[in-house]
Amino acid sequence: MRKKLVYGAMCIALSAMLVGCGKDTGDNGDVQSTKEQSTKEQSTVQELESSEETTSDGGSVVSDDSMGAWVLRNEVTDKAVLDEPSGAALFPDKLTLPINIDSLMDYQVLAAGVDQGTLSSIVDSYTDSFTSLDFMILDKTGTVYAYMPDLILGKEDDSQETNIKQAISDGNWMLGPTAMYYDALGLTEDEYDNMCNENPDEDGKYLLMDKLYDMLGTPNYIGWFCDADNQTRPGETYDAKEFIDNMRNPENYGSDSVTAYSTYIGWQFADYGIVIYVSETSNSSSGTLKANIHDVSISYVPATYGKLEDVFGTNAVSDFIAAK
Repeated sequence: MRKKLVYGAMCIALSAMLVGCGKDTGDNGDVQSTKEQSTKEQSTVQELESSEETTSDGGSVVSDDSMGAWVLRNEVTDKAVLDEPSGAALFPDKLTLPINIDSLMDYQVLAAGVDQGTLSSIVDSYTDSFTSLDFMILDKTGTVYAYMPDLILGKEDDSQETNIKQAISDGNWMLGPTAMYYDALGLTEDEYDNMCNENPDEDGKYLLMDKLYDMLGTPNYIGWFCDADNQTRPGETYDAKEFIDNMRNPENYGSDSVTAYSTYIGWQFADYGIVIYVSETSNSSSGTLKANIHDVSISYVPATYGKLEDVFGTNAVSDFIAAK
């Protein structure tokens, strides 16, 4: 009965979409016949049937990647180095990629909430040694914005100490991770509002991720970590099939048909890498899979600092492609 109700509701919805989104041709137009429409609906239902997953209690859930995790909706590649995008820019002041540390020298920075002046003014005066130090960067208006990523100098797991001048000259720096708002992609508030208004059924965070995908192309880095009861952890054992099953069959991994998972999705270019950390949940309690997004953060990593794999853990994109 539950299966019939799910399919019945979908047929009704599909019929509404076919009528509502169809081209209004008028009396003399090329009108689709009832038979053709019925055939199309039946074909769609058969596709849904073929993607059906069985729940642990014997019920059924329609597994639809277009409603699931973001990374399942988009293509990924195992190409080691991507072709660099043309004219791409990030963050409030639209810093052109690749970002050169010299372009940040005139920015004001804060350390522990205290104004330190511009980055250039502290290069020689701040000579204390450290293994890792981060500064909050203000945009050129001099205002603190959460979406202007922190400047990280050095590495926490590095036993060799450095100082600001040495870290900058060695290229031992990265930006982020920090929350990815519309400003991080160079969008104005009006542009972001218009994008949301044009896509009222889509979460704004997903729209921003789509925008980044359009800007940078197909990602070639994937990493993840999950609950303690499975082995998919950065730098350790990756089980891509289990991770994808986690997304598609949350009732088997979480409670109340809901499971949480986090994914690193990145673009590795020759001179730099960009990665987003995406926190999502999957919910199959309604009988159809639906993913919800919670947080997205973004990082910019110059090649001098390391590859994405060095910073965020083993790249499991090849295993992910094979399991998908």
